[in-house]
Amino acid sequence: RDGGPWLAALLDYLRRNRDLLEAAVARLPAVEMAHLESTFLAWIDCSGLALADAHAHFLKHGLGLSPGADFGAPGFVRLNIGTQRSVLSNAIARLERAVLDAQRG
Repeated sequence: RDGGPWLAALLDYLRRNRDLLEAAVARLPAVEMAHLESTFLAWIDCSGLALADAHAHFLKHGLGLSPGADFGAPGFVRLNIGTQRSVLSNAIARLERAVLDAQRG
């Protein structure tokens, strides 16, 4: 009953995390992400990278994403943005390195 200000601050924080990830993914080649509207789970389409196992590729780069294949979406990975901004920024840096590494082949 008294949680309105806390909820508003949380939603703003999650929106900023979403925007940070969406901007990063938009700059990357061969990956796409749908705009998040009502969730803090980002689905990243990595099929353009032509990886045999996107989950394993990102894991090798220190990024433990959920494999899309577990949810019927091979070629996708899932990233939880409901975390501290510093943790998300670190994850984005690893994502960027992993994507560029995949592009180099």
